[in-house]
Amino acid sequence: MFKLSGAALIITACTYYGFYLSSNLYMRTRIIQSLITALHYIKAQIGYASSTLPDIFRDLSVNSDNCYVQEMFSYAAKTLSDEGIVTYEAVWEEAVNVLNRRKILKKDELNVMYELSHFNSYIDKNMQVQNLELSIERLKRINENVAMDIAPRMKICRIGGITAGVFIAIMLIWFLQSFDIHFNMVTDSKDSMLAAISSIIVPVFKPLGLGDWRICTSLISGLMAKESVVSTLEILFGGTVTTALTTLSAASLLVFSLLYSPCVAAIASIKRELGAKWAVSVVLLQCAIAWVAAFIVRVIGLLVM
Repeated sequence: MFKLSGAALIITACTYYGFYLSSNLYMRTRIIQSLITALHYIKAQIGYASSTLPDIFRDLSVNSDNCYVQEMFSYAAKTLSDEGIVTYEAVWEEAVNVLNRRKILKKDELNVMYELSHFNSYIDKNMQVQNLELSIERLKRINENVAMDIAPRMKICRIGGITAGVFIAIMLIWFLQSFDIHFNMVTDSKDSMLAAISSIIVPVFKPLGLGDWRICTSLISGLMAKESVVSTLEILFGGTVTTALTTLSAASLLVFSLLYSPCVAAIASIKRELGAKWAVSVVLLQCAIAWVAAFIVRVIGLLVM
């Protein structure tokens, strides 16, 4: 009966990875489009405003609509402004390397960007503008091809992540619920490794009146989908959840479930839009807020009752 709750842990991880790959595919088109916009801006500044490259790159490091492209131009602007820098070509190549380290862009668009390291070698501005226009057209064609192929690839990544999670979970959870920490076969699941693992976080939830390891396991399963918390409780307790939950504990559980970390799909979206640090911060912050709110509910309930 522990398969569903235990499987949720693995499925969450694999599903997240599937959504991570999917978000990278989507992010690839966004980065390419941002690069196209940036090259248009560079072309305009060189052709009409006669701005210096450090100033142009500094503007793009602030005004670009993609954080990874901002990071690239921020490095280029800072490095070109420092004393002792040898050539524009070296700075540009290293700036593209900063973007390449994100492991999102592919060889085609990276080659276009690396080749731009030579555009500043043209003395004539018209030649520089023409070189930029050629690169813009190449990036547009690449982005059109990527956009045509992105929908089926994203679907494959998401489904593949869930499928892999289910397969791995079935194998791993069977092992965790069948053996104890000494790898002896158990007859009662409460002596299994799964129970031991879940009991680690029990002290965190005990002040909320949720000190049963089965409740903690159901909350972990909620990271995949919030609605799975109730179904997991039903399976783990075999329909006798009232033996572990009082009315006040149920209220604490309800508040915590409503406020704690969103499902894996939402976390993947946050990471795609804001980056990994923000995604982790949001998860930790929401869990902390949920814990405090549930604790307040329990304290008020104890005082009233």
